[in-house]
Amino acid sequence: MEVWLLELVKGAGRLLIQPLFYFAFIFLFILSHLRVKKERSGFGTRIFNPFSEWKGTWGTAGMAGLFISAVMVGTGVEIPFPFLLLLFCVTLLVSLPLKLTYFSAVYTLGISFLLLFAIPYLPDQLQQTTWINALSNVSLVGVALLLSLLLMTEGIGLFRTKAGDSYPERKKGSRGKWVGQHRVRKLMVVPVLALFPAGLIDSFAPWWPLLSINDSEFGLVVIPFLTGWEWIAKGQLPVTAAKRLGKQTLVLSLPVLILAISSFFVPALSLASVALALLGRESLYIFYRLRDDHHPFFSTPSRGLRVLGVIPGSPGEKMGVKAGEVVIRVNALPVHSESQYYEALQKNGAFSKLEVIDQQGENRYVQRAIYQGEHHELGIVFVDAADEERYQSY
Repeated sequence: MEVWLLELVKGAGRLLIQPLFYFAFIFLFILSHLRVKKERSGFGTRIFNPFSEWKGTWGTAGMAGLFISAVMVGTGVEIPFPFLLLLFCVTLLVSLPLKLTYFSAVYTLGISFLLLFAIPYLPDQLQQTTWINALSNVSLVGVALLLSLLLMTEGIGLFRTKAGDSYPERKKGSRGKWVGQHRVRKLMVVPVLALFPAGLIDSFAPWWPLLSINDSEFGLVVIPFLTGWEWIAKGQLPVTAAKRLGKQTLVLSLPVLILAISSFFVPALSLASVALALLGRESLYIFYRLRDDHHPFFSTPSRGLRVLGVIPGSPGEKMGVKAGEVVIRVNALPVHSESQYYEALQKNGAFSKLEVIDQQGENRYVQRAIYQGEHHELGIVFVDAADEERYQSY
């Protein structure tokens, strides 16, 4: 027990020498900075705080990390440092477009798996180098198992998407009118405790660790595996689309996991597991885009103003106004443009009463006193732009 506790402390310390740990913070800082800059350009104000791209993910990531850690340590799968460097290089490559689209473990671990799978086909001179030789001993079965579990984590994270977890955007449509869309993106940092080929832990069973790399003792390391997603919701509410994609991703993860477990007995099935994950996830998003591109949900209604988004913590959010609803009256005055909306708000600066049509098509009233220092426009963002020179198409 003392040896395990000592290695656990060392494993937590090894987290600080991994490039993925620092890369997550740097990349997310750049990503959120660009988003805030776009929000200020498009709406004249910041909508979401920096680093909100991983808000609400820590609970899911923590629980998933505990479960995956138990599986990885229990099965005795080792993660050597050369593989962590390979994974970092692949993650760096997919991050070049500055989007989270390919941050899914399906792509980062999937590409890493294919590179490891190709090592036996390299020239003998390359295979004898220190790093390539270390990579050749990485368990492909373990990588496939890890990929399947992280894919399942991604599905759970998507299914748990809430209203306010997506970022509104406004752009000019094909007919010159303003249309809205929501960008749904999150980055999850899943801390996984895994075996490391250097330490004081001895194998306590003939099958553990699963594969040996010529070391008789093992340590522990906490690895910050990254997984994420990014896509655009145009034809429906982002929460509705996220939950549907989450269910489909969870369904996909089940046969991927079954194949990964089966590869412990038939190693060739690890390739089938990774191939199914890559083809399946890509197919899910292709079919989603084909369905979503037909009819824009966030378009200008025949009357009133379509709510594109609500600033977190603003009076509009506290009044219960939600994205997708339509504001038709403000302080008893009908509104058809943002200019009329602002003028109606000035009718009673200390109190605001809105009549909205909710997502079920029912009329309801929301009202609230406005206090000094609160957002003078209630923090509600509409599809229509009051001043076209103020907003840029993007």
